Amino acid sequence: MHDLPTGAPLVVGVSGRSGARAQEPEFPVRWAAQEALLRGVPLWLAHAYLGGSNRTGPAQKAVRGLERTAAWLAADHPELEVAMFARCGTAVAVLGDLALDAGLTVVGHGRHTQGRVAEAVLGSVTAGLAHTASSPVVAVPAHASYTAVDAPLVVGVNDLGGPSSVTMDFAFSEAQARRVPLRFVHCLPSHAPMDLARTVERQDAEMRAAVTPYQEAYPSVPASVEVVDGEPGEVLVKESVTAGMVLLGPGRGWTAGWRLSRLGPVGHEVLNQAACPVVLLRDVAEAGRA
Repeated sequence: MHDLPTGAPLVVGVSGRSGARAQEPEFPVRWAAQEALLRGVPLWLAHAYLGGSNRTGPAQKAVRGLERTAAWLAADHPELEVAMFARCGTAVAVLGDLALDAGLTVVGHGRHTQGRVAEAVLGSVTAGLAHTASSPVVAVPAHASYTAVDAPLVVGVNDLGGPSSVTMDFAFSEAQARRVPLRFVHCLPSHAPMDLARTVERQDAEMRAAVTPYQEAYPSVPASVEVVDGEPGEVLVKESVTAGMVLLGPGRGWTAGWRLSRLGPVGHEVLNQAACPVVLLRDVAEAGRA
């Protein structure tokens, strides 16, 4: 068990498009800035461009875009340490490279192109970190969420024995830093056993047993366990409307192909439709075997 990582920077991809106000960064960048302040770490702004040299159009445009974003952040968050990286290459390659030294990598996502880019970045980060420390990845919606500042963190549980230690560590440390409650949600799809009541009781007991040691280590974090009737993707997307973040961790039994390098149906659905930031966690041991 550990607290929020210290020192390692937070990396966020910057698309260069302006926000509601002139030169204002998009919501994923503003969210990343707040997260970096919460963690007390530097924020790395990354912009990928294709073609040209350092003196030609694409590179200059990338630098100007980063400078505008950095200037806005400096005015709004003068205490935040910001670094800029304009690199030639795809967004996948550039962010994947910078993520090797990051404590957290943030990408924007949506239901169309942004979602596909975000998913590709996730796969690239997984491959790049196969033999190094794990770096959580957060996919942040392109538009601001209107959830309350004390909105709970929702943890999707896919293993009957409870979330992995990686998920537990991250969830409790994040909830403690934000002073918000945790909700652990395990879904029983339509093909659940006939003896539903007994199944719910057993799985509820198993999840509580897994959560209890962490609850004792983080007594200030309210944590609840719920076994819900419904398909995992639909349930978690619905939960995202009132959640501060949705966390998906590594483990067996989720859906076919549930790995950051190969998202399964639940991962696709939650990533592309969630109304709040989605955190995808990976297991260091599992990554080492990738």
